[in-house]
Amino acid sequence: MMKIAIALLISTVTSAWAQDVIVKKDDSKIDAKIIEIQGSEIRYKKFSNPDGPDYTISKREVAEVRYQNGEVESLAKVKQATGSEDFGRHFVSYNAFALLFSNVNFAYEHFFPSGYFSVKVPLTIGFSSDELDDDPSSDIVKIGKNKIFNVGVDFNFYPTGQGRAKYFMGTGIEYGQYKYQKNVYYYDPLATQRDYNNSAANYMAITFKNGILFQPTDNFNIQLTGGLGMGRDYASYNYFYSVNNGNRYTYTEDHYFFYASGALNIGVRF
Repeated sequence: MMKIAIALLISTVTSAWAQDVIVKKDDSKIDAKIIEIQGSEIRYKKFSNPDGPDYTISKREVAEVRYQNGEVESLAKVKQATGSEDFGRHFVSYNAFALLFSNVNFAYEHFFPSGYFSVKVPLTIGFSSDELDDDPSSDIVKIGKNKIFNVGVDFNFYPTGQGRAKYFMGTGIEYGQYKYQKNVYYYDPLATQRDYNNSAANYMAITFKNGILFQPTDNFNIQLTGGLGMGRDYASYNYFYSVNNGNRYTYTEDHYFFYASGALNIGVRF
Protein backbone atom coordinates (compact mmCIF):
# COMPACT_ATOMS: atom_id res chain seq x y z
CA MET A 1 0.00 0.00 0.00
CA MET A 2 2.87 2.35 0.90
CA LYS A 3 4.57 1.63 -2.48
CA ILE A 4 1.40 2.49 -4.36
CA ALA A 5 1.08 5.83 -2.49
CA ILE A 6 4.70 6.73 -3.20
CA ALA A 7 4.28 5.86 -6.88
CA LEU A 8 1.17 8.00 -7.15
CA LEU A 9 2.95 10.93 -5.46
CA ILE A 10 5.93 10.68 -7.83
CA SER A 11 3.60 10.46 -10.82
CA THR A 12 1.67 13.54 -9.69
CA VAL A 13 4.81 15.62 -9.11
CA THR A 14 6.31 14.53 -12.44
CA SER A 15 3.19 15.39 -14.43
CA ALA A 16 2.85 18.76 -12.67
CA TRP A 17 6.45 19.70 -13.43
CA ALA A 18 7.34 17.80 -16.57
CA GLN A 19 10.31 18.87 -18.67
CA ASP A 20 10.05 20.96 -21.84
CA VAL A 21 13.07 21.54 -24.08
CA ILE A 22 13.93 24.79 -25.89
CA VAL A 23 16.18 24.05 -28.87
CA LYS A 24 18.15 27.09 -29.97
CA LYS A 25 19.40 27.79 -33.50
CA ASP A 26 22.97 27.01 -32.46
CA ASP A 27 21.72 23.50 -31.45
CA SER A 28 22.14 24.17 -27.72
CA LYS A 29 19.22 23.15 -25.49
CA ILE A 30 17.54 24.55 -22.41
CA ASP A 31 15.67 22.20 -20.06
CA ALA A 32 12.70 24.26 -19.00
CA LYS A 33 9.07 24.54 -18.08
CA ILE A 34 7.37 26.79 -20.61
CA ILE A 35 5.17 29.40 -18.95
CA GLU A 36 4.07 31.45 -21.93
CA ILE A 37 4.81 32.04 -25.63
CA GLN A 38 3.60 35.46 -26.66
CA GLY A 39 4.64 38.11 -29.15
CA SER A 40 8.36 37.86 -29.87
CA GLU A 41 9.40 36.15 -26.61
CA ILE A 42 9.19 32.85 -24.75
CA ARG A 43 8.87 32.98 -20.96
CA TYR A 44 10.02 29.97 -18.97
CA LYS A 45 11.47 28.64 -15.72
CA LYS A 46 14.59 26.54 -15.51
CA PHE A 47 13.69 22.89 -14.98
CA SER A 48 16.47 22.57 -12.42
CA ASN A 49 15.06 25.48 -10.39
CA PRO A 50 11.24 25.44 -10.51
CA ASP A 51 10.94 27.96 -7.68
CA GLY A 52 13.40 30.37 -9.28
CA PRO A 53 12.82 33.48 -11.38
CA ASP A 54 11.16 33.63 -14.79
CA TYR A 55 13.43 33.87 -17.84
CA THR A 56 12.72 35.12 -21.36
CA ILE A 57 14.30 34.31 -24.70
CA SER A 58 13.65 35.88 -28.10
CA LYS A 59 11.96 33.70 -30.71
CA ARG A 60 14.71 34.76 -33.09
CA GLU A 61 17.14 32.59 -31.13
CA VAL A 62 14.91 29.51 -31.01
CA ALA A 63 14.54 26.80 -33.67
CA GLU A 64 11.83 24.74 -31.93
CA VAL A 65 10.16 23.94 -28.62
CA ARG A 66 9.71 20.30 -27.55
CA TYR A 67 6.96 19.85 -24.99
CA GLN A 68 6.90 17.11 -22.35
CA ASN A 69 3.92 15.43 -24.06
CA GLY A 70 5.95 14.89 -27.25
CA GLU A 71 4.54 17.82 -29.22
CA VAL A 72 7.08 19.88 -31.18
CA GLU A 73 6.48 23.50 -32.20
CA SER A 74 8.73 24.81 -34.99
CA LEU A 75 9.20 28.57 -34.81
CA ALA A 76 10.59 28.67 -38.37
CA LYS A 77 7.00 28.60 -39.66
CA VAL A 78 6.15 31.68 -37.60
CA LYS A 79 9.17 33.54 -38.96
CA GLN A 80 8.26 32.79 -42.57
CA ALA A 81 4.73 34.07 -42.00
CA THR A 82 5.59 37.36 -40.33
CA GLY A 83 9.23 37.99 -41.17
CA SER A 84 9.56 40.53 -38.36
CA GLU A 85 11.20 38.07 -36.00
CA ASP A 86 14.10 37.55 -38.43
CA PHE A 87 15.15 41.17 -38.62
CA GLY A 88 14.12 42.92 -35.42
CA ARG A 89 11.48 45.52 -34.67
CA HIS A 90 13.64 48.64 -34.20
CA PHE A 91 15.43 50.54 -36.99
CA VAL A 92 17.66 53.55 -36.21
CA SER A 93 19.00 55.29 -39.31
CA TYR A 94 20.64 58.34 -40.86
CA ASN A 95 19.44 59.97 -44.11
CA ALA A 96 22.42 60.39 -46.45
CA PHE A 97 20.41 62.64 -48.82
CA ALA A 98 20.06 65.30 -46.10
CA LEU A 99 23.67 66.43 -46.56
CA LEU A 100 22.82 67.62 -50.09
CA PHE A 101 20.58 70.26 -48.46
CA SER A 102 22.95 71.17 -45.61
CA ASN A 103 20.82 69.24 -43.13
CA VAL A 104 21.25 66.29 -40.78
CA ASN A 105 18.40 63.81 -40.47
CA PHE A 106 17.92 60.87 -38.13
CA ALA A 107 14.93 58.54 -37.86
CA TYR A 108 13.55 55.78 -35.66
CA GLU A 109 11.17 53.19 -37.13
CA HIS A 110 9.22 50.71 -35.02
CA PHE A 111 7.83 47.53 -36.65
CA PHE A 112 4.72 45.89 -35.26
CA PRO A 113 4.78 42.11 -34.53
CA SER A 114 2.91 41.18 -37.72
CA GLY A 115 5.68 42.68 -39.84
CA TYR A 116 3.20 44.46 -42.09
CA PHE A 117 3.01 47.87 -40.36
CA SER A 118 5.48 50.34 -38.90
CA VAL A 119 5.63 53.86 -37.46
CA LYS A 120 8.61 56.05 -38.30
CA VAL A 121 9.65 59.32 -36.59
CA PRO A 122 12.19 61.45 -38.54
CA LEU A 123 13.97 64.51 -37.16
CA THR A 124 15.88 67.05 -39.29
CA ILE A 125 18.15 69.89 -38.14
CA GLY A 126 19.44 72.44 -40.66
CA PHE A 127 22.87 74.04 -40.47
CA SER A 128 22.88 76.26 -43.58
CA SER A 129 24.44 79.75 -43.45
CA ASP A 130 22.51 83.00 -43.32
CA GLU A 131 22.84 83.29 -47.12
CA LEU A 132 19.43 81.98 -48.08
CA ASP A 133 18.85 79.71 -51.04
CA ASP A 134 16.00 81.91 -52.23
CA ASP A 135 15.17 84.71 -54.62
CA PRO A 136 14.03 87.72 -52.56
CA SER A 137 12.03 89.05 -55.49
CA SER A 138 9.91 85.88 -55.53
CA ASP A 139 7.22 84.61 -53.18
CA ILE A 140 7.85 80.98 -54.15
CA VAL A 141 8.25 78.77 -51.09
CA LYS A 142 11.68 77.16 -51.01
CA ILE A 143 12.41 75.04 -47.96
CA GLY A 144 15.39 72.84 -49.01
CA LYS A 145 18.63 74.36 -47.77
CA ASN A 146 16.75 77.01 -45.82
CA LYS A 147 15.33 74.48 -43.37
CA ILE A 148 15.81 75.17 -39.67
CA PHE A 149 14.26 71.94 -38.36
CA ASN A 150 11.42 69.55 -38.94
CA VAL A 151 9.86 66.60 -37.14
CA GLY A 152 7.28 64.17 -38.47
CA VAL A 153 5.59 60.80 -38.27
CA ASP A 154 5.21 58.23 -41.07
CA PHE A 155 2.74 55.36 -41.15
CA ASN A 156 4.09 52.59 -43.40
CA PHE A 157 2.52 49.42 -44.80
CA TYR A 158 4.60 46.44 -46.02
CA PRO A 159 2.22 44.32 -48.18
CA THR A 160 4.40 41.19 -48.02
CA GLY A 161 5.85 41.58 -44.54
CA GLN A 162 9.57 41.66 -43.84
CA GLY A 163 12.37 40.15 -45.91
CA ARG A 164 15.62 40.87 -47.72
CA ALA A 165 14.07 43.38 -50.13
CA LYS A 166 10.54 44.58 -49.42
CA TYR A 167 8.34 47.25 -50.99
CA PHE A 168 6.32 49.56 -48.73
CA MET A 169 3.94 52.50 -49.02
CA GLY A 170 2.82 55.06 -46.50
CA THR A 171 1.72 58.52 -45.47
CA GLY A 172 3.86 61.11 -43.73
CA ILE A 173 2.94 64.23 -41.73
CA GLU A 174 5.62 66.86 -41.18
CA TYR A 175 5.98 70.09 -39.22
CA GLY A 176 8.95 72.46 -39.22
CA GLN A 177 10.50 75.87 -39.78
CA TYR A 178 12.59 77.37 -42.56
CA LYS A 179 14.35 80.70 -43.17
CA TYR A 180 13.03 82.95 -45.89
CA GLN A 181 13.40 86.39 -47.47
CA LYS A 182 10.55 88.68 -48.34
CA ASN A 183 10.25 92.07 -49.98
CA VAL A 184 9.64 94.90 -47.51
CA TYR A 185 7.83 97.79 -49.16
CA TYR A 186 7.77 101.36 -47.89
CA TYR A 187 4.25 102.69 -48.25
CA ASP A 188 5.17 106.31 -48.76
CA PRO A 189 4.59 108.17 -52.04
CA LEU A 190 7.99 109.83 -51.75
CA ALA A 191 9.91 106.69 -50.90
CA THR A 192 11.65 104.57 -53.50
CA GLN A 193 13.57 102.40 -51.06
CA ARG A 194 12.93 98.66 -50.87
CA ASP A 195 14.52 96.21 -48.44
CA TYR A 196 14.40 92.51 -47.62
CA ASN A 197 13.25 90.90 -44.42
CA ASN A 198 14.96 87.73 -43.15
CA SER A 199 12.81 85.67 -40.82
CA ALA A 200 11.53 82.17 -40.05
CA ALA A 201 8.30 80.60 -41.25
CA ASN A 202 6.39 77.61 -39.90
CA TYR A 203 5.12 74.99 -42.32
CA MET A 204 3.16 71.75 -42.36
CA ALA A 205 3.07 69.11 -45.11
CA ILE A 206 1.52 65.74 -45.85
CA THR A 207 3.14 63.35 -48.31
CA PHE A 208 2.33 59.99 -49.85
CA LYS A 209 5.39 57.77 -49.96
CA ASN A 210 6.74 54.65 -51.64
CA GLY A 211 9.98 52.87 -50.99
CA ILE A 212 12.06 49.73 -50.69
CA LEU A 213 13.70 48.34 -47.56
CA PHE A 214 16.89 46.36 -48.27
CA GLN A 215 18.15 44.06 -45.50
CA PRO A 216 21.57 42.63 -46.49
CA THR A 217 22.03 41.34 -42.93
CA ASP A 218 19.81 41.07 -39.87
CA ASN A 219 21.32 44.21 -38.37
CA PHE A 220 22.41 46.37 -41.33
CA ASN A 221 19.50 47.87 -43.32
CA ILE A 222 19.13 50.37 -46.18
CA GLN A 223 15.85 52.14 -46.93
CA LEU A 224 15.13 54.19 -50.07
CA THR A 225 12.02 56.42 -49.92
CA GLY A 226 10.39 59.03 -52.14
CA GLY A 227 7.24 61.07 -51.55
CA LEU A 228 5.00 63.76 -53.05
CA GLY A 229 2.36 65.85 -51.36
CA MET A 230 1.08 69.27 -50.37
CA GLY A 231 2.21 71.76 -47.79
CA ARG A 232 1.22 75.10 -46.28
CA ASP A 233 3.49 77.72 -44.75
CA TYR A 234 2.74 80.56 -42.35
CA ALA A 235 5.10 83.52 -42.65
CA SER A 236 5.03 86.88 -40.85
CA TYR A 237 6.36 89.86 -42.78
CA ASN A 238 7.28 93.36 -41.60
CA TYR A 239 6.82 96.53 -43.63
CA PHE A 240 7.07 100.30 -43.02
CA TYR A 241 3.92 102.31 -43.40
CA SER A 242 5.88 105.55 -43.51
CA VAL A 243 9.58 106.27 -43.81
CA ASN A 244 9.21 109.54 -41.92
CA ASN A 245 7.59 108.30 -38.72
CA GLY A 246 9.05 104.79 -38.87
CA ASN A 247 5.84 102.97 -38.03
CA ARG A 248 6.24 99.22 -38.60
CA TYR A 249 3.39 96.78 -39.16
CA THR A 250 3.38 93.00 -39.32
CA TYR A 251 1.04 90.74 -41.25
CA THR A 252 0.84 87.00 -41.83
CA GLU A 253 0.74 85.45 -45.26
CA ASP A 254 0.34 81.77 -46.10
CA HIS A 255 0.97 79.72 -49.22
CA TYR A 256 -0.04 76.28 -50.40
CA PHE A 257 2.72 74.49 -52.25
CA PHE A 258 3.71 71.13 -53.71
CA TYR A 259 6.09 69.26 -51.45
CA ALA A 260 8.56 66.53 -52.39
CA SER A 261 10.68 64.42 -50.04
CA GLY A 262 13.34 61.76 -50.43
CA ALA A 263 15.52 59.72 -48.13
CA LEU A 264 18.33 57.17 -48.25
CA ASN A 265 18.27 55.84 -44.70
CA ILE A 266 21.26 53.74 -43.64
CA GLY A 267 21.24 52.23 -40.19
CA VAL A 268 21.06 49.46 -37.65
CA ARG A 269 18.12 47.16 -37.00
CA PHE A 270 17.71 45.17 -33.80
